[in-house]
Amino acid sequence: MEGFEGPFNQLIRIPLLMRGASVNRFRGHPIADLYSEACSVDAELLTVDTSFHPAIKIHQNVSESIEGLSVAQFINGIEMQGSPDNRYNSFGVNFNTGYLFALDSFVFGLRQRIGVPPIEETLRKFDQDLVEGFNLYNPWFAPVHVDLAEVPNKDFNLRISGSVPTLDILTGPYAPNGSRFVLRWLDKKMKLPRKTKQHLSKG
Repeated sequence: MEGFEGPFNQLIRIPLLMRGASVNRFRGHPIADLYSEACSVDAELLTVDTSFHPAIKIHQNVSESIEGLSVAQFINGIEMQGSPDNRYNSFGVNFNTGYLFALDSFVFGLRQRIGVPPIEETLRKFDQDLVEGFNLYNPWFAPVHVDLAEVPNKDFNLRISGSVPTLDILTGPYAPNGSRFVLRWLDKKMKLPRKTKQHLSKG
């Protein structure tokens, strides 16, 4: 999720900036703190939701595997797994397609409440084939109601993936020979999580 954590961080700052609130004290990407502050400035933001759009139909074979996320789960998940400290998979990713549906819902609700220009104004700059595909599978922003095909299908393939944290492999009970040398090299190249640093110092 590191891919959209940065832009999402900027998006959360917009309600504060539009209402004259300072964001200077927020260093890095503290998404949860920013959103909490934005809600304290504008209580309407508390009504923003992450529920799936009712027009989205997910086949029963995969529906139980697609997580529905509360706003708190969604925001905390993006902040934790999308942290710049995790860009080398230092503490792993547990990604579920439900995050994408939650993102669409959340962004739509946020835009409605902060009074930004209609999304069509932005989409006019894009290739129209891309915009049509966006409207076809994003019912929140589609200009007219569209009867969506059940997903997954040949044009919209849902995948669920979870990646094993590499550093857990290097520090676990079945760590391969030479793991400590790998960790020492990584320690010079990146910011290791505290738990990994403690493991390294034990040797």
